[in-house]
Amino acid sequence: MACDNIKNTFYALTGQISPRLYNRISINDPWVGYIEKGEWPEGMGFTINSMMLERTLTDSETGTEWTAATPSGNGDISTANNNCLPTPEILKFGQTITPFTMYRRNIQTEDFCINDLQNDFMISQVLSNVMDQLETVTEWVWSNRYQNEYMSLCDHKVIEKQTGFDITGTSFGGPPPFQGANAPTSRLLQGTLEQIYTQLVLDGAAATSGAIGKGANDQPIFPLFTDAATSRDLIRQDPDLRMDFRYADPDKLINTLGTPYSYNGYKHVWLKFPPRYDLAGNRVYPYNAPVSTTKGWKRTINTAYIYAPFQVSFIFIPTVYTCLMERPNTAPGGGLKFDAYSHMGEFNFLVIKDKACNPRGELGFFDALYASASQPGATYLGWAIAHMNCPPLRNPKPSCYS
Repeated sequence: MACDNIKNTFYALTGQISPRLYNRISINDPWVGYIEKGEWPEGMGFTINSMMLERTLTDSETGTEWTAATPSGNGDISTANNNCLPTPEILKFGQTITPFTMYRRNIQTEDFCINDLQNDFMISQVLSNVMDQLETVTEWVWSNRYQNEYMSLCDHKVIEKQTGFDITGTSFGGPPPFQGANAPTSRLLQGTLEQIYTQLVLDGAAATSGAIGKGANDQPIFPLFTDAATSRDLIRQDPDLRMDFRYADPDKLINTLGTPYSYNGYKHVWLKFPPRYDLAGNRVYPYNAPVSTTKGWKRTINTAYIYAPFQVSFIFIPTVYTCLMERPNTAPGGGLKFDAYSHMGEFNFLVIKDKACNPRGELGFFDALYASASQPGATYLGWAIAHMNCPPLRNPKPSCYS
């Protein structure tokens, strides 16, 4: 068996678990900080079910459902009228069962030889930068995982339209989405958010930990996940509304995740990388594919992402789903024991000895395992809104602001 080719990639053997990457990046991205998290139950298989007890109410409330109370019988004569047994209205209960599954992902670096590091230039500083890069990878992976799962699980998927707008949309279509009749034809409008706000209140979002604070007149405030340009445009859309700032104080811990104020019932939380799409409905990413550099590879900023025509913004309600993390089982029973290994994207340096290819353990690589399951919750409270992406305004004519 031929051994793998090895090249000096400026990585170093640490001999121990790297810093806790997940914890170190948890406050940097709104998705990572906001998503509710739990633990996957052991011994339940790879797919389990989530049960939602559906809303139960009376069938009508016209006022005619109430009847006057009358004495039982007629004097000394018994009749069918029984004041202790009024005709009941029967409530109907329902439950929805939704299965969800554990998913895994493994990310590794290339193999490298520690002997190459002896004469490498400023290797200590290089290794410090390597760890920063691994942190970025973990933040990127989890942020996209949470964002994609929320967009998939939320019940409401609305496409902004200048005409033919449908607030009851439940699917973007596709794959890929946003083609032909499915393509958004309007930027995100305050009127759309006001309609959604009404439905959130009617659906009891404020009573299910969906609100992050209260504004004037005790109105609940919900998080709007969007980009900075869309946030500013929403405030500028109607000059008469510009004074309608509600300087609520939802939670000082999340002020750094977005604007420090709420506007018209929403706290604008600025996403780093909201999902964007081109005219063909394909996802556009913030960085280009790797290109060669002096040694190795680099990724440059993708200007197509900045000017992509379509974007998805979110009304974020924490109870839409819970991300269940997998606890590594180091003692499954029978006297067997295994080393602890994180399933949350912490990079470990692995050395796998082999008689022919790695007899002395001088070859190794960084390895990270990711595992999570998305348990559906109050999915009826989740909203994803596809709209035109309006880049920062310099000249109004080529912009969808006009």
